[in-house]
Amino acid sequence: MYNGVTYATVLKKTTTQTLTNDSTKHVLKKGQKIKVDLAVEPWAEDFEGYIYRLHDYPNEYVAQSYIKLRNYLPTSSYSELTFTFVKPQTTADTKFYSLDGTPTGVSYRNRNQTPLTTDGLYYLWVPSENKAELFYHYVPYKQDRSYFVNNDGTDLKDAEIDKNTNKPIETTEDKIHYSNSFIKVSDVTYAGGNKLVPLNSPKDAENDQKVATDKDKQELQRKFEAKKNAQNVKGHDESAVKNYNNALLIASSVLKSPKATIAQVRQALWLLEPIRTQLAL
Repeated sequence: MYNGVTYATVLKKTTTQTLTNDSTKHVLKKGQKIKVDLAVEPWAEDFEGYIYRLHDYPNEYVAQSYIKLRNYLPTSSYSELTFTFVKPQTTADTKFYSLDGTPTGVSYRNRNQTPLTTDGLYYLWVPSENKAELFYHYVPYKQDRSYFVNNDGTDLKDAEIDKNTNKPIETTEDKIHYSNSFIKVSDVTYAGGNKLVPLNSPKDAENDQKVATDKDKQELQRKFEAKKNAQNVKGHDESAVKNYNNALLIASSVLKSPKATIAQVRQALWLLEPIRTQLAL
Protein backbone atom coordinates (compact mmCIF):
# COMPACT_ATOMS: atom_id res chain seq x y z
CA MET A 1 0.00 0.00 0.00
CA TYR A 2 1.45 3.34 -1.07
CA ASN A 3 -0.05 6.15 0.96
CA GLY A 4 0.56 9.17 -1.20
CA VAL A 5 0.89 9.84 -4.94
CA THR A 6 2.00 7.28 -7.47
CA TYR A 7 2.32 7.11 -11.24
CA ALA A 8 0.20 5.10 -13.64
CA THR A 9 0.62 4.41 -17.36
CA VAL A 10 -2.40 4.83 -19.62
CA LEU A 11 -2.98 1.59 -21.56
CA LYS A 12 -5.43 2.94 -24.16
CA LYS A 13 -6.92 6.27 -25.14
CA THR A 14 -9.82 7.36 -22.94
CA THR A 15 -11.46 10.37 -21.33
CA THR A 16 -11.56 10.86 -17.59
CA GLN A 17 -14.82 10.72 -15.65
CA THR A 18 -16.38 12.36 -12.61
CA LEU A 19 -17.13 10.55 -9.37
CA THR A 20 -20.70 10.17 -10.62
CA ASN A 21 -19.63 8.53 -13.87
CA ASP A 22 -20.03 11.50 -16.24
CA SER A 23 -17.41 11.70 -18.98
CA THR A 24 -15.24 14.82 -19.17
CA LYS A 25 -13.46 16.37 -22.15
CA HIS A 26 -10.05 15.58 -20.67
CA VAL A 27 -8.43 13.01 -22.99
CA LEU A 28 -5.74 10.63 -21.75
CA LYS A 29 -3.50 9.18 -24.48
CA LYS A 30 -2.03 5.71 -24.68
CA GLY A 31 1.40 5.60 -23.02
CA GLN A 32 0.82 8.83 -21.05
CA LYS A 33 2.10 8.94 -17.47
CA ILE A 34 -0.39 10.30 -14.93
CA LYS A 35 -0.32 10.81 -11.17
CA VAL A 36 -3.06 9.16 -9.08
CA ASP A 37 -3.61 9.25 -5.34
CA LEU A 38 -6.73 7.26 -4.39
CA ALA A 39 -8.60 4.11 -5.43
CA VAL A 40 -12.37 4.53 -5.17
CA GLU A 41 -15.11 1.91 -5.25
CA PRO A 42 -17.73 3.62 -7.48
CA TRP A 43 -21.49 3.88 -7.04
CA ALA A 44 -22.47 1.57 -9.91
CA GLU A 45 -23.44 -1.89 -8.67
CA ASP A 46 -22.36 -3.57 -11.92
CA PHE A 47 -18.87 -1.96 -12.03
CA GLU A 48 -15.92 -4.24 -11.29
CA GLY A 49 -12.71 -2.85 -9.81
CA TYR A 50 -11.90 0.73 -8.87
CA ILE A 51 -11.73 4.18 -10.39
CA TYR A 52 -8.54 6.14 -9.64
CA ARG A 53 -8.43 9.82 -8.72
CA LEU A 54 -6.05 12.01 -10.75
CA HIS A 55 -3.79 13.90 -8.36
CA ASP A 56 -3.57 17.01 -10.56
CA TYR A 57 -7.32 16.94 -11.36
CA PRO A 58 -8.99 16.01 -8.02
CA ASN A 59 -12.50 15.96 -9.51
CA GLU A 60 -11.53 13.52 -12.26
CA TYR A 61 -11.09 9.74 -12.24
CA VAL A 62 -10.00 6.98 -14.60
CA ALA A 63 -11.22 3.39 -14.59
CA GLN A 64 -8.84 0.65 -13.48
CA SER A 65 -8.97 -1.14 -16.84
CA TYR A 66 -7.39 1.86 -18.60
CA ILE A 67 -4.20 2.13 -16.53
CA LYS A 68 -1.28 0.17 -15.11
CA LEU A 69 -0.31 1.21 -11.60
CA ARG A 70 3.21 1.52 -10.24
CA ASN A 71 2.04 1.15 -6.61
CA TYR A 72 -1.17 0.13 -4.89
CA LEU A 73 -3.07 2.98 -3.24
CA PRO A 74 -5.36 3.50 -0.25
CA THR A 75 -9.00 2.76 -1.02
CA SER A 76 -12.20 4.68 -0.44
CA SER A 77 -15.78 4.39 -1.65
CA TYR A 78 -18.37 6.52 -3.40
CA SER A 79 -20.35 6.79 -0.15
CA GLU A 80 -17.34 7.96 1.86
CA LEU A 81 -16.63 10.73 -0.68
CA THR A 82 -20.29 11.76 -1.09
CA PHE A 83 -21.83 11.59 2.38
CA THR A 84 -20.97 12.55 5.96
CA PHE A 85 -21.75 10.09 8.74
CA VAL A 86 -22.66 11.20 12.25
CA LYS A 87 -23.27 9.12 15.37
CA PRO A 88 -25.90 10.01 17.99
CA GLN A 89 -24.31 10.82 21.34
CA THR A 90 -26.85 8.79 23.33
CA THR A 91 -29.29 5.95 22.81
CA ALA A 92 -32.22 8.39 23.04
CA ASP A 93 -34.16 8.84 19.80
CA THR A 94 -32.68 11.62 17.64
CA LYS A 95 -35.16 14.42 16.90
CA PHE A 96 -35.60 15.79 13.41
CA TYR A 97 -36.20 19.48 12.69
CA SER A 98 -37.74 21.40 9.80
CA LEU A 99 -35.99 24.14 7.86
CA ASP A 100 -37.78 26.67 10.06
CA GLY A 101 -35.96 25.34 13.16
CA THR A 102 -38.99 23.63 14.72
CA PRO A 103 -39.29 19.89 15.55
CA THR A 104 -41.05 17.84 12.88
CA GLY A 105 -42.58 15.55 15.51
CA VAL A 106 -40.60 12.61 14.11
CA SER A 107 -37.43 11.06 15.55
CA TYR A 108 -34.90 8.48 14.43
CA ARG A 109 -35.16 5.17 16.30
CA ASN A 110 -31.76 5.10 17.92
CA ARG A 111 -31.36 2.18 20.30
CA ASN A 112 -28.07 1.04 18.79
CA GLN A 113 -26.59 4.50 18.08
CA THR A 114 -26.37 3.61 14.39
CA PRO A 115 -24.57 6.29 12.31
CA LEU A 116 -26.88 8.57 10.31
CA THR A 117 -26.15 9.76 6.78
CA THR A 118 -25.96 13.50 6.08
CA ASP A 119 -24.86 15.70 3.18
CA GLY A 120 -24.95 19.34 4.30
CA LEU A 121 -24.26 21.63 7.25
CA TYR A 122 -26.68 24.52 7.76
CA TYR A 123 -27.30 27.33 10.21
CA LEU A 124 -31.06 27.43 10.83
CA TRP A 125 -32.88 30.21 12.63
CA VAL A 126 -34.56 28.73 15.72
CA PRO A 127 -37.52 30.98 16.65
CA SER A 128 -37.98 29.49 20.15
CA GLU A 129 -34.42 30.49 21.05
CA ASN A 130 -34.22 33.62 18.88
CA LYS A 131 -30.84 32.56 17.48
CA ALA A 132 -29.20 30.49 14.75
CA GLU A 133 -28.04 26.94 15.47
CA LEU A 134 -26.00 24.52 13.39
CA PHE A 135 -27.74 21.49 11.86
CA TYR A 136 -26.83 18.58 9.58
CA HIS A 137 -29.11 17.93 6.60
CA TYR A 138 -30.22 14.31 6.93
CA VAL A 139 -30.25 11.84 4.03
CA PRO A 140 -32.51 8.79 4.58
CA TYR A 141 -30.22 6.57 2.52
CA LYS A 142 -31.41 2.94 2.33
CA GLN A 143 -33.78 3.45 5.26
CA ASP A 144 -37.53 2.94 5.42
CA ARG A 145 -40.43 4.01 7.60
CA SER A 146 -39.58 1.46 10.33
CA TYR A 147 -36.54 3.55 11.33
CA PHE A 148 -38.72 6.48 12.46
CA VAL A 149 -40.93 7.05 15.52
CA ASN A 150 -42.96 9.89 16.99
CA ASN A 151 -41.10 12.17 19.38
CA ASP A 152 -42.81 10.47 22.33
CA GLY A 153 -41.38 7.11 21.26
CA THR A 154 -44.61 5.68 19.85
CA ASP A 155 -44.77 4.13 16.41
CA LEU A 156 -45.81 6.27 13.46
CA LYS A 157 -49.38 5.92 12.27
CA ASP A 158 -49.63 3.21 9.62
CA ALA A 159 -49.69 4.63 6.11
CA GLU A 160 -52.40 3.69 3.63
CA ILE A 161 -51.28 1.02 1.17
CA ASP A 162 -51.48 1.50 -2.60
CA LYS A 163 -53.45 -1.47 -3.93
CA ASN A 164 -51.54 -1.46 -7.23
CA THR A 165 -47.97 -1.33 -5.87
CA ASN A 166 -48.58 -2.68 -2.35
CA LYS A 167 -46.41 0.16 -1.03
CA PRO A 168 -47.26 2.86 1.54
CA ILE A 169 -48.91 6.00 0.16
CA GLU A 170 -46.96 9.08 1.27
CA THR A 171 -48.51 12.50 1.63
CA THR A 172 -46.71 15.61 0.41
CA GLU A 173 -45.85 16.36 4.04
CA ASP A 174 -44.38 12.85 4.46
CA LYS A 175 -42.20 13.34 1.40
CA ILE A 176 -40.88 16.70 2.59
CA HIS A 177 -40.08 15.29 6.03
CA TYR A 178 -38.39 12.27 4.43
CA SER A 179 -36.03 14.23 2.22
CA ASN A 180 -35.63 17.56 4.00
CA SER A 181 -35.16 17.01 7.72
CA PHE A 182 -32.33 18.29 9.91
CA ILE A 183 -30.39 17.03 12.94
CA LYS A 184 -28.88 19.30 15.59
CA VAL A 185 -25.09 19.15 15.46
CA SER A 186 -25.06 19.19 19.26
CA ASP A 187 -26.96 15.86 19.30
CA VAL A 188 -24.36 13.92 17.29
CA THR A 189 -20.64 13.45 16.69
CA TYR A 190 -18.72 13.10 13.40
CA ALA A 191 -18.25 9.44 12.47
CA GLY A 192 -16.68 9.51 8.99
CA GLY A 193 -16.96 10.54 5.35
CA ASN A 194 -16.83 14.14 4.08
CA LYS A 195 -15.89 16.80 6.58
CA LEU A 196 -18.41 19.55 5.93
CA VAL A 197 -18.24 23.31 6.33
CA PRO A 198 -21.39 25.39 6.93
CA LEU A 199 -23.21 26.46 3.77
CA ASN A 200 -24.29 29.74 5.36
CA SER A 201 -23.61 31.91 8.40
CA PRO A 202 -25.67 32.63 11.54
CA LYS A 203 -26.33 36.12 10.14
CA ASP A 204 -27.56 34.62 6.85
CA ALA A 205 -29.96 32.40 8.77
CA GLU A 206 -31.44 35.43 10.51
CA ASN A 207 -31.59 37.72 7.48
CA ASP A 208 -33.09 35.06 5.17
CA GLN A 209 -36.33 34.87 7.19
CA LYS A 210 -37.75 37.58 4.90
CA VAL A 211 -40.45 36.57 2.42
CA ALA A 212 -38.92 35.87 -1.00
CA THR A 213 -39.85 38.01 -4.00
CA ASP A 214 -40.35 36.72 -7.55
CA LYS A 215 -36.85 37.98 -8.31
CA ASP A 216 -35.46 35.94 -5.41
CA LYS A 217 -37.07 32.84 -6.95
CA GLN A 218 -35.78 33.30 -10.50
CA GLU A 219 -32.73 31.03 -10.26
CA LEU A 220 -34.69 28.30 -8.48
CA GLN A 221 -37.38 28.48 -11.19
CA ARG A 222 -34.75 28.15 -13.91
CA LYS A 223 -33.01 25.17 -12.32
CA PHE A 224 -36.28 23.49 -11.44
CA GLU A 225 -37.46 23.71 -15.06
CA ALA A 226 -34.17 22.25 -16.29
CA LYS A 227 -34.03 19.42 -13.77
CA LYS A 228 -37.67 18.34 -13.79
CA ASN A 229 -37.24 17.40 -17.45
CA ALA A 230 -34.08 15.34 -16.81
CA GLN A 231 -35.11 11.76 -17.49
CA ASN A 232 -31.63 10.16 -17.44
CA VAL A 233 -31.78 8.99 -13.82
CA LYS A 234 -28.91 6.54 -13.62
CA GLY A 235 -29.05 5.73 -9.89
CA HIS A 236 -30.04 2.18 -9.08
CA ASP A 237 -30.95 2.87 -5.45
CA GLU A 238 -34.65 3.39 -4.72
CA SER A 239 -33.92 5.77 -1.81
CA ALA A 240 -31.84 8.06 -4.02
CA VAL A 241 -34.49 8.20 -6.75
CA LYS A 242 -37.10 8.95 -4.08
CA ASN A 243 -34.97 11.79 -2.68
CA TYR A 244 -34.54 13.26 -6.17
CA ASN A 245 -38.28 13.30 -6.83
CA ASN A 246 -38.91 14.79 -3.40
CA ALA A 247 -36.32 17.53 -4.02
CA LEU A 248 -38.29 18.50 -7.14
CA LEU A 249 -41.51 18.46 -5.09
CA ILE A 250 -39.94 20.74 -2.47
CA ALA A 251 -38.71 23.16 -5.13
CA SER A 252 -42.17 23.24 -6.70
CA SER A 253 -43.83 23.89 -3.33
CA VAL A 254 -41.46 26.77 -2.55
CA LEU A 255 -42.00 28.34 -5.97
CA LYS A 256 -45.78 28.23 -5.56
CA SER A 257 -45.89 29.53 -2.00
CA PRO A 258 -46.44 33.31 -1.61
CA LYS A 259 -45.09 33.01 1.96
CA ALA A 260 -41.85 31.19 1.13
CA THR A 261 -38.82 32.78 2.77
CA ILE A 262 -35.46 33.51 1.17
CA ALA A 263 -34.06 30.73 3.38
CA GLN A 264 -36.49 28.24 1.83
CA VAL A 265 -35.59 29.36 -1.70
CA ARG A 266 -31.84 29.09 -1.07
CA GLN A 267 -32.15 25.69 0.56
CA ALA A 268 -34.44 24.30 -2.15
CA LEU A 269 -31.92 25.47 -4.73
CA TRP A 270 -29.08 23.75 -2.88
CA LEU A 271 -31.09 20.56 -2.36
CA LEU A 272 -31.38 19.94 -6.10
CA GLU A 273 -27.59 19.64 -6.45
CA PRO A 274 -26.49 17.04 -3.84
CA ILE A 275 -29.51 14.87 -4.67
CA ARG A 276 -28.34 14.69 -8.29
CA THR A 277 -24.83 13.82 -7.13
CA GLN A 278 -26.17 11.01 -4.96
CA LEU A 279 -28.08 9.70 -7.95
CA ALA A 280 -24.96 9.94 -10.13
CA LEU A 281 -26.72 12.10 -12.70
